[in-house]
Amino acid sequence: MKVQDREVVKNLLQYLTSKNLTGSVEFREALKHFNVTTVYRWENKHSERPYVVDVFAPDIECGFGRHSFKEKHSADFFCEVVCAAGDDE
Repeated sequence: MKVQDREVVKNLLQYLTSKNLTGSVEFREALKHFNVTTVYRWENKHSERPYVVDVFAPDIECGFGRHSFKEKHSADFFCEVVCAAGDDE
């Protein structure tokens, strides 16, 4: 697969994640097939750790992993690291 094609697929899967369209078997299969990780960020203002990141990755059996942070910059940095991890193809 060309680098440009992979980038298009990654962007499409991230777009689906941002719209919360992650519940289908097809979404999970696409993550696995293309080895792509996506993230969904949101705030839970009623929590001590209000900055939440849901990670959708091919190696997470239950579908996604949830991580929460006290500070926004920590959540942002985590997202950058997690998404970059799948770019070594």
